[in-house]
Amino acid sequence: MGRKTFSFPVGKVDILTLRPLDLEAFLLAFDEQDLVWRIRDCFETDTPMPAALHDAALSYYRQYLAVGGMPECVENYIATRDFILVRHIQSRILESYLNDMGKYNKENEIKKTRLVYDNVTVQLSKKNTRFQYKLIKSDARAPRICAVFSDLGT
Repeated sequence: MGRKTFSFPVGKVDILTLRPLDLEAFLLAFDEQDLVWRIRDCFETDTPMPAALHDAALSYYRQYLAVGGMPECVENYIATRDFILVRHIQSRILESYLNDMGKYNKENEIKKTRLVYDNVTVQLSKKNTRFQYKLIKSDARAPRICAVFSDLGT
């Protein structure tokens, strides 16, 4: 197949499923159960929040936008309130994902996979909801790019 082979240490790894925290879980991580309750109550009753609570909720929301929902980032932000540290952790996580992608491709396909990955968020922000391969690279076409993923069995 031309791919590097990687072994998996069966029986030596505990697999955990972690999902990003949403804003509510982010608030709960800060021990803000009362604020979560007030936001829910105001939403359900369609009533405005008192200004002080709204300001507090908005402040947490802005922090959430910067920190995101990755558990390690949230944990470190709560402990340090250091956005620079959080950005470093986010970069390390992203780099790990990118490096992991390369393990499953042929050498000549790694660049294509990376180009597709880098373009997903750019294209999701556009009105056209269809992924356009020509936006990755002017001569890119679906059959050539999709062949990378069909080889992976996805």
